[in-house]
Amino acid sequence: MERANENRHRRRHGLRRGRLSLMKSFVPNSQPIVLSSEKVDSCVILLHGLTTNGRAFLPIARYLAAKLPDTRFVLPTAPVRPVKWAGQATFAWYDLLDDDFTAAEDSQGIQAASAYVHDLINEQIQSGLSADKIVLGGFSQGCAISFWAGLHFPQKLGGIFGLSGYLPLADLWQPEKVNQETPVLWQHGGRDELVTLSQIEHGKQLLAKQQDFEFLAYSGLGHQIVVEELDAVARWLGRCGL
Repeated sequence: MERANENRHRRRHGLRRGRLSLMKSFVPNSQPIVLSSEKVDSCVILLHGLTTNGRAFLPIARYLAAKLPDTRFVLPTAPVRPVKWAGQATFAWYDLLDDDFTAAEDSQGIQAASAYVHDLINEQIQSGLSADKIVLGGFSQGCAISFWAGLHFPQKLGGIFGLSGYLPLADLWQPEKVNQETPVLWQHGGRDELVTLSQIEHGKQLLAKQQDFEFLAYSGLGHQIVVEELDAVARWLGRCGL
């Protein structure tokens, strides 16, 4: 019994130490931008894509906020870091190691960014919101982090949505059971040459095991965001109870 308790203590200590190590390796570029009304009953945390930042996503947040006036929008900004694929340092949630982003992946970077996003979610819970009133979403790299961080969060969230991204670390995919019923919306362009439909297929099959999963493909869309997608997100957020 004593040995079992000691082993459990070591595992908990190791997990805690591992999380602290991840957090030390992830330093956001700035404090998140927050759009919030006086009356708030829900929150959307919106993650930008590679090379851009939270401020660039303000128009998207404002568009959605006009349809969801009681929802707070939190727009964090990723660190500026070297990105092998880009050949330079830029805003990035994690490193990209290959033209096929799913072929070689920065596991530590992805998990460090996810730990940071978990802290953002916990801040909203501490402010008085319940986890099922918090939605996580993003574009491209932000989509990838939303999927990983959202479905590995230890409480059921209100929903998770992604635009023009992919499911990272698919071979390590072990989402929290509590989030198996969390609604997931994934939208993608049929002409996306940066993250192709064939590259995302395996991840799509894994996410399709969710009890509430919706995938929308736009045949003429490339790696970009259009109003039709935002309108679909707004309707879906309404169905999620926001």
